[in-house]
Amino acid sequence: MAEVVNSGTVKTSDIMCFLALACIVAAGTLIQEEEHQYELVRSLRVSDGIDIRSGPIKPWLRRAGQVLKRRWAEYRLAHCQQIILYSRDGIPLEPGKRIAKSLNVASSCLDPLFLIISSAYSWFAPTSVELRAQDVSGRGASSTAWRMKYGGVSVIVKAPRHMRDQTLVKEWDNLKACLPVQSDMASRLPIPTYYGLFDFEDCIVMVTSDNGISLDQLNEPIDDVRGLFARAVYALRAAGIQPTDLSLRNTVWDGRHLTLIDFVDDTQVTYLKDPFFALGHVDHSDNDLHNE
Repeated sequence: MAEVVNSGTVKTSDIMCFLALACIVAAGTLIQEEEHQYELVRSLRVSDGIDIRSGPIKPWLRRAGQVLKRRWAEYRLAHCQQIILYSRDGIPLEPGKRIAKSLNVASSCLDPLFLIISSAYSWFAPTSVELRAQDVSGRGASSTAWRMKYGGVSVIVKAPRHMRDQTLVKEWDNLKACLPVQSDMASRLPIPTYYGLFDFEDCIVMVTSDNGISLDQLNEPIDDVRGLFARAVYALRAAGIQPTDLSLRNTVWDGRHLTLIDFVDDTQVTYLKDPFFALGHVDHSDNDLHNE
């Protein structure tokens, strides 16, 4: 929030910063409309003797809009007080209320602005975040992971397979106990972003970031996959976290980064000395995975 000085006035620098950020956000929201206008006029050359010219949006502006849109969606996911889940048929469920704060969402210089916008927005419209189901990401013994979308951002919603099952609550408590207290530090670990727990009366669901496809479903080879995996495991151990369920199905790839998921599941420990044996990526010269 803007800092208030003793005289009761707001610093000019804070006002200018706020206005600049507001302009950036406004520009981001107008990008889609500008792109649509470009598509309408780009094929026109001359109309009534007037040369109508249009060029593509600057790449940096499009990128800025995408980043702002994503950051706003992530902020809303981390701070909203309730969510509404929609089935693939578009049928909404009753709203689920937040019962646990986000764990490892990185802070941003835009957060004060987003707080103001979110507070103002709540006066005119519902503050629920609407998540729309896309497909099933995976199934476990105790929960099903659904891939859903909000504001163009893909997320994973884990729901228990049995009503009133407390498995996800226990998992959340384990995560809270083992992750670094500083959210910025925790956000740099090769793990999903944990947006929160939500109570739907009959069940409690967990909302996390979508970090890609599990390695047991991936058809394309990954360069130095064992090295990436070893470094991810090392990063967790360096943070004081001892992963308990390392396997191909609990390692996901988004094309750029390897992420470890379900790493605190102490109900089904399936740790493999070399989980890449099944993929034929065995290289026993690397001992990072054989230190236990």
